[in-house]
Amino acid sequence: MGKFRPGKAFKNRKSFQNQTVEVEAEDEQTKQQNKITKTQQEEQRTLQNIQAQLDAQKKYEQSLEKTPAQENPEATKNNNNNKNNENNNKNNAENNNETTISSVQQEIKEKQIEILKENAQFLLPEDVEDKRKIIVVLEGCMLETAKVNRCDVLLNSDEHKQYISNKLNRDFSLYRPDVVHHSLLSLLDSPLNKAGFLQVYIHTEQNVLIEINPSCKIPRTYKRFASLMIQLLQKLRIRAVQSSETLLKVIKNPITDHLPQNCVKIGTSSQGRLVKMEEFIKKLPKNQPVCFAVGGVSKGNPGGEAEYVDDVISCSQYSLSASYAISRMLGAYESYWGIL
Repeated sequence: MGKFRPGKAFKNRKSFQNQTVEVEAEDEQTKQQNKITKTQQEEQRTLQNIQAQLDAQKKYEQSLEKTPAQENPEATKNNNNNKNNENNNKNNAENNNETTISSVQQEIKEKQIEILKENAQFLLPEDVEDKRKIIVVLEGCMLETAKVNRCDVLLNSDEHKQYISNKLNRDFSLYRPDVVHHSLLSLLDSPLNKAGFLQVYIHTEQNVLIEINPSCKIPRTYKRFASLMIQLLQKLRIRAVQSSETLLKVIKNPITDHLPQNCVKIGTSSQGRLVKMEEFIKKLPKNQPVCFAVGGVSKGNPGGEAEYVDDVISCSQYSLSASYAISRMLGAYESYWGIL
C-alpha cells in the first residue's frame, strides 16, 4: 500500500488548532499584564497617600515650631503676666513660711523656758547631777546551780524539793530565785533606771557578787531567767549578742570596794525604823550617792543584817515583798527628782 497523504481539509483543521492555541496564549499574557498594571496602580495610590500624610505631618510640626508671638502676641503677654504673678505668689508664700517658722520657734522657746522655771527646784548643776546616784544591792539571793538528772539547773523550791532536802539537807523554802527575778524586773524597768540614776548589784548567799549593766534587759519568763543565771555563774560574764557590751559579770568582793566615796549606806528590813520614804530622802545629805541593801529572799533579814550599812529602815508597818518595797523606794525618788 502507498503512504497516507493528508488532504486539504486535514491541513486546514490542523492550522485552525494552531491558531486557537496562539489565541489562548495571547489571552493569558493580556491577563497577566492587566494584573501587573493593577498592582502598580495600587502601589502608586498607597505611595501617594503616604506622601500626603507626611506632608500633613510636616505642616503640623511647622505650625508647632512657630513662636507664640507670631501667632498671637496678646497671648504671649498674658502668659508673661501669669508667670510673673506665679513668681510673686511663690515669693510671698516663702516669706509667709519663714515668718510662721520663726513664730513657732519662738513659741517653743517660750514653752521650754516656762517648763524650766516650773521644774527649777529639780534642776541641779552639772557637777551635782553626776552625784545623784541610787545603788541597790540585792542581799542573800539564792542563786545556786546543780546537776540534776545530768542537767544543769538553777535550784528552786518548786522543782527540786527532794534534791534540796535529801542531798543538801537544807530548807527547800529558802530557794526562791523567782524573788530575785521579780526584783530585777522592778529595778531595771523603773523610770529611775531609764533616766540613768540607778546601779544594781546582786550578792548571793554563796558570796558571789554580780554587777548588772543598767541597759540589761532581764528575760520576762522565769525559765529564760534561770538559763541566763546558769550561764552567768558558769562563764562569769554575759555579753550582748549584737555588740561586745558586757551586760552581767561576776566581780570581786567586797561590795564596799565598788561603792562611791562618801556613799550613804542604808539597810532595809521589816524590823527597821519605820519612816515615810518621801520625808526620809529629803533628810539625807544632798549631792551624795545613796546605797540601799534589800533582801532578795522570801525569808530572813539579809538587807538589815549587812555589815556595811549605817542605818536600817522600814518603809511600811507591814512586811512587804522585795519587789514592792523596791517600787515604793524608787517611786519616792522619782517624785522627788521630778522623773516621770
